[in-house]
Amino acid sequence: MTSPPCATRRPIRFKFRPDKLADALSYLAARVTDLTTMKAAKLLYLADRLHLLRYGRPIIGDWYACREHGPVPSSTYDLLQRIRDPEPRSSSPSLEMLRTRIRARGRGPYAPFGPTSKAAVLAALSETDVEALEQTVRQHGRKSAWIVRNLTHQHAAWKRCWEAGEHEIDYRLFFADEPDATAVLALMEEEQDGRDVIRALERHR
Repeated sequence: MTSPPCATRRPIRFKFRPDKLADALSYLAARVTDLTTMKAAKLLYLADRLHLLRYGRPIIGDWYACREHGPVPSSTYDLLQRIRDPEPRSSSPSLEMLRTRIRARGRGPYAPFGPTSKAAVLAALSETDVEALEQTVRQHGRKSAWIVRNLTHQHAAWKRCWEAGEHEIDYRLFFADEPDATAVLALMEEEQDGRDVIRALERHR
């Protein structure tokens, strides 16, 4: 299967779920001792990719920017940057929710995040979400941030967009390394078509 380049069609997007992000980061922070911003971004990408390939949707629904250090969940990255600020100029429900789950253990941009409580809150996550996070931590949780970063550079999703100079990684490209996932890709695209129809009808009301 050959996936289309990023610019062929409008990128597929899902609904960003800050509640799922908070749960996912709570889960990661409780199990990964060196959870820096970079490592959190990469582990979330790998868990999202794993879940997408199996079930046709990511976990957190963020859109992925194509940056020098690999795929970055854009809204997530912004929230993680803001959570380090002890006196943020502005707040939001998503940021406050995140602050109840994780905290920076120290100062500076490379201080790891830790959980705010011993027990992770997973109310917003499905069984398959937790399954993907668990497998990701088991496979990559003990690797350094740079090793995980280099792993994401091997994926066609990042390589094709980086070479093309695209800003956003189309979720279709997550399937470029998985020729056996054609049926799941078709399901994802069919559901995207349904969302497009609903949005078009809402615009004409």
